[in-house]
Amino acid sequence: MELGNFFRPGGEYGPRAQDVYEKKLTYMADRIDALAPDVVAVQEVGDPSALTDLAGRLPGTWHTALSQAGPARYPGRVPEPNSGRRNGGGDTACPLLPVQVGDAPTDMDGSMGRGALHVRTTIGGLESDLVTAHLKSKLLTYPGCRFRSLNEDERARYGAYALYRRTMEAATLRIYANGILEGGVQNLVVLGDMNDTQLAAATQILYGPDGSQLGPRLRPARRR
Repeated sequence: MELGNFFRPGGEYGPRAQDVYEKKLTYMADRIDALAPDVVAVQEVGDPSALTDLAGRLPGTWHTALSQAGPARYPGRVPEPNSGRRNGGGDTACPLLPVQVGDAPTDMDGSMGRGALHVRTTIGGLESDLVTAHLKSKLLTYPGCRFRSLNEDERARYGAYALYRRTMEAATLRIYANGILEGGVQNLVVLGDMNDTQLAAATQILYGPDGSQLGPRLRPARRR
């Protein structure tokens, strides 16, 4: 659930008025209450105290956890799973290399832009591992914090840079998930805001081979 730059009022990025903030809290709390989920994965929490406010509006008892990473920093190797929550890191899992993110030769980055979070919890008596992430947006930003390109060449280049990063992040997330599964975990859910469509290449990297997702397994094609 993307909360959309979720800050308390008064700061640089938060709403200017308390009543606007209250309306947002009420709307989100009503939506979550109507869905009645066991777990909610949230994105764009800019202020931890705002998430505390939201949890306080929900019926029952809620436990919250946030990634502490700025850009996330996954270790260079896939770590073994452990109990409790773990903040996702962001360095590309070896042998992935940093990707180009800008025009300068030094504009290379091997980290996820936003921290991921790994939580182990019990839902309905079933112990499950949950990994949530927010991959690179399709909203393009240009040098100088511009949101409009100077020309079509620049737009094409920065569209490619965003795609490189989102694909690298998807691969890092998939490799991290592989490490959890190889450690013997049976119940794993990867969720969050992937900023792409079901058939996109980055999404397919996360999916894995045909038949490995929830739902009916695909039947092999018959030979004619």
